Amino acid sequence: MCGLLCLVLIFMYSAFWFFFSRKIEGYVSDIFAKVSSHNMAMICENVHKNGYPLRVGIECDKFQFSWPLHGVSLSTGRLTAGAPVYSPYLIEFNVHSPASIVFSGKTSIVSRWRNLAIENEPYWKMGNTLKFIAEGLEISVFSSSLEDQKLQEALGGQVVDKKTTRENVEDQLSLQNTHDVTIQPLEPKDAFQKITVEFFRLDLKHDENHFSGHITFDGFDASLLFTSSFVDVPKIDGNLQWILNDVSLLSENEGKSWQQRLYGKSGLLKHGEFVFHTGGAVRISGPFSFDNEGYLTAKFELVHVQPMKLLDTLQRLFPTQANNLQALFFILSALPKNADGAPVLSLLINNGWVKLGFLKLGRLAPL
Repeated sequence: MCGLLCLVLIFMYSAFWFFFSRKIEGYVSDIFAKVSSHNMAMICENVHKNGYPLRVGIECDKFQFSWPLHGVSLSTGRLTAGAPVYSPYLIEFNVHSPASIVFSGKTSIVSRWRNLAIENEPYWKMGNTLKFIAEGLEISVFSSSLEDQKLQEALGGQVVDKKTTRENVEDQLSLQNTHDVTIQPLEPKDAFQKITVEFFRLDLKHDENHFSGHITFDGFDASLLFTSSFVDVPKIDGNLQWILNDVSLLSENEGKSWQQRLYGKSGLLKHGEFVFHTGGAVRISGPFSFDNEGYLTAKFELVHVQPMKLLDTLQRLFPTQANNLQALFFILSALPKNADGAPVLSLLINNGWVKLGFLKLGRLAPL
């Protein structure tokens, strides 16, 4: 009797598992269809169910994405989409390292990580929020000549056409009007210095007519931004929160670049903070907008936290400007201070023209 009861329970649990597995499969299929309608292509090779018995999900051995309009293609290792059995509606995408991103067939980015996860709304709420989390992220940028590109394609590239895709992908994830995708090797030889960050998180939310975002990162190594090998560049922790108004056109397919879709939009930088591991920090906040030509107008407030430690950090970063920085921070000490006693400096941008305090710094290029 107990054996029969166990068999019934296993059968019921398996039926439950396969039911939600098909739900997740349908959810991923809807994402693929939505992407294809925007002139993009996504290929998932050898799709199969996985996670039984504790997780519900599907997995593919290799994932490729292509956006021919902007000359962008991406290739990664395994991709899994799954959820715990006790909460099958909280779907999480896990991407396995490494990944290769190619821009217009010339510049490539190769990245590695310990853990990378992407979370979206439950499958009955399409596309309102997005969460991206990465740990131990390393990014290498390199450029390739046309001859090198052809050689790489001949030695390591593969071309996946529509027929092969349909043979390797289940019917639920089959693609329509898919462009051929060239997959670049994931091991470039002449990579530049790496950009590394210990932790990175991006949260995006589209609520009615507002688009908000929140970025946090820890241990960002900015050494790549400094050409001198004698400069000891400290790691940086960051926190950015913003909201963008009137973004209904951002998701529409009008043949415009994302920069052009920001023309005429306004927003608010609610909080921005950059903390140096060697001491000192800078905070920035304020409203901003873009005109119909893409020029930025903003009224930012800069707050200098622990100004003496910040001065020491900046002098080590820019040793040739040590005296000028000393004079600048002497002036900062006479400026108005906030409730915490930190000096406050205005950063005004009018149609691209930048003014820091009383200093005119020139004009920023439009988007």
